[in-house]
Order: sequence, then C-alpha cells, then structure tokens
Amino acid sequence: MTLLKKICAILIMGIGCGFGMVVYWGYVAYLYEWKGVIGFLIGIVTTPGVVIFPVIYWVIEDSFPLRYFLGMGIALVSFYLAVFLWPHDIPRRGWSR
Repeated sequence: MTLLKKICAILIMGIGCGFGMVVYWGYVAYLYEWKGVIGFLIGIVTTPGVVIFPVIYWVIEDSFPLRYFLGMGIALVSFYLAVFLWPHDIPRRGWSR
C-alpha cells in the first residue's frame, strides 16, 4: 500500500509543480504584455508576489486575475495532498538512529 501512496504523492506533486509553472509563466507573460521586453526580463528575475502582483494587475488592467489565483490554489492544494500521501515510515539515515 505504501508504494501506491508514494506513486500518488509523486503524481500529485507533479500536478502541483505543473500548475506552479503555469502561474509563474503567466506572471512573466502578463509583465511582458504590460511592459514589453523589460517586463519579460523583470519577470524572469523576480518571483510573483502572492498579493502584490495580482493587486497591481487588477488596478492597472481593471480585470481580476482569476486564473492566477485558481492556478496557485490548485498548486498549493496538490502540494498539501502530496505531503499527506507520502509514506512517513521510511527509515532515516544519518547520525540519528
């Protein structure tokens, strides 16, 4: 049963990473639309803020970035599910025995 849980945790972690990348590249794409090449370069170097970027986008463009929050929510929920599904009976290696 632990192998099945481990496989499910890896699949859910992959889904979470995928949605995380969608949120990140959406952030970069919005900055590119807004400021052009400079916005793209700033987006590559910086990370999207959980509140700051959506609020700035909402104020400037006058449209709520719903897909941004949906993608971030799906990523966070899948990460939490993967943590709960990961088997905790794996023996530890190292100094503590």
